[in-house]
Amino acid sequence: MLKKRVHGKTNLRFAITHVEAPEKAKRLAAMIKKEFHSDIEFVLQASPVLGCYSGPGACGVSVLCDS
Repeated sequence: MLKKRVHGKTNLRFAITHVEAPEKAKRLAAMIKKEFHSDIEFVLQASPVLGCYSGPGACGVSVLCDS
């Protein structure tokens, strides 16, 4: 899904947020780095509000890029 979203985009930058899942976030960061040859800008703990709705173990990826 991520690969399809960023197809043709340049200057990719990624951030990962997680809910009590730092190891899962690290694995996701490694997969993204390998696939897109891009460093992860941030790996952050999600806010309590986001965690309340998504639950423990959830991870999210944010992407910034040029067109």
